[in-house]
Amino acid sequence: MHQREKPFEIIDRIEQLRTVRGWSIYELATHSELSDKAIYNWYNRKINPSYTTLSRICKGFGISLGQFFSQGNYVDVNKEVKELYDSWSALNLTQRNAIKVLIKSFHSEN
Repeated sequence: MHQREKPFEIIDRIEQLRTVRGWSIYELATHSELSDKAIYNWYNRKINPSYTTLSRICKGFGISLGQFFSQGNYVDVNKEVKELYDSWSALNLTQRNAIKVLIKSFHSEN
């Protein structure tokens, strides 16, 4: 028999990520550019946010949707890491290889 997904799993995951960061619902709303009333509504009505809203929440947490749905193995991306990732993404292959060599040289100096 097909087992149904736990109905509040998304809300549980949001709560887990919010708690780990020590954020209030207001702080989650601020980081996600949402109203705190909307978030309280999900909790009170026990409903999950829409895909678009969940994307905004993930952006607020600094994670991807894939990381949100992963089973524990995700990297918590803070603002500095996100800036580095965005800069990395803009580099071509030659530039990325040069950066890798530079980073490896720092590790060999220690």
